[in-house]
Amino acid sequence: NHALAVRAHVHYLVRYMVVPLLRAVSVLAATRPVFSRGAMATSAAPDVRWWTPGKSVAVVTGANKGIGFECARLLAEQGFAVKLTARTHAAGSDAVARLARAVPQLPVAPAYYLLEQREPESVEALGVALERDCPEGVDVLVCNAGFAFKGSTFGADEAAETIAVNYAGTAAVCERLTPLLLASAAATSGSKPRIVTVCSRAGKLAILRSEATRRRFEAATTRADVDALMVEFVLSICDGKHQELFCGSMYGMSKLGEAAYTRVLARQLGDRALVSAVCPG
Repeated sequence: NHALAVRAHVHYLVRYMVVPLLRAVSVLAATRPVFSRGAMATSAAPDVRWWTPGKSVAVVTGANKGIGFECARLLAEQGFAVKLTARTHAAGSDAVARLARAVPQLPVAPAYYLLEQREPESVEALGVALERDCPEGVDVLVCNAGFAFKGSTFGADEAAETIAVNYAGTAAVCERLTPLLLASAAATSGSKPRIVTVCSRAGKLAILRSEATRRRFEAATTRADVDALMVEFVLSICDGKHQELFCGSMYGMSKLGEAAYTRVLARQLGDRALVSAVCPG
């Protein structure tokens, strides 16, 4: 029962939060739920696709299980050529096999790539491989890969590691793959490529104890601005001032940094791409 409940929750998230961000209009029904400032409403939409089944490419990181796998599955059902990432060959090959079974009529066989996104060499290798395998570009990027320590683990080293994956790693993947997104059919045909970062309500501005720090996050306009705040959080742990200046959650801070970077990226790309952050609920 627990497994069924989890699957239902994940399916709801992807269908009603992620997928609407990946398409210009609904292809499933004449009306669909849409979200605006956290409220759900219904809007009419014609049956029009901005992507080309069998040709458009979607990259989903951290897609060997959970939300990432469900994103990959639903994108495959819509006809995308899915390129998923995993941290090991075993996890990647298993995910591709499960995806092929879940969507037996795939127009393009899914593929997996290794990615340890806290390591710059791994991010670069992913970029090189996708440039080789997707010469016409990438239409959709879903940044789902993430990490959290279990239990009450807390410290400067652990905070740095969490931030390296959830914030810096996500930013590195977005920046490495942006040229492929801007070269895609979605970008060149009058539509727009999609970038979705899977963030969290744990990373809301409300977690910050300092009003001055909150204003700095709101005012961030470059990645360097967000980098500085992430470094200061780690240093504040060393000084014992993190509760006063930031908060007591390593994961929350890493996700706040990811959300802040998503806003920065959206401003930088402007009308060349649709950039969105979502929360799994």
